[in-house]
Amino acid sequence: LGSLLYRGWKSEVAIVELQRALDLDYVVGGRVAVELARALIRERKWQQVIDRIIPPDSFGDAERSSAHALRGRAFLMLGRAPEAEGAALFASLAQ
Repeated sequence: LGSLLYRGWKSEVAIVELQRALDLDYVVGGRVAVELARALIRERKWQQVIDRIIPPDSFGDAERSSAHALRGRAFLMLGRAPEAEGAALFASLAQ
């Protein structure tokens, strides 16, 4: 539901639904967390991306790479270039 709402440009509602899915441990290889990160970025909630999206090893390779890339974008938007570089490196290693 959260993913569909996000794609329909209802980011605020998507954030609530995606966070609910994470809280209920309904995590499919990191897909929910990546969708949440995308919705947060659409709302320019950079710090929340960094705080909420910390990809564990249990994520699939593609999801882990995406999560690190999205965190890198959030770091960059906050003017934290060294951390953005680190996230980009993790993203490239996760592929």
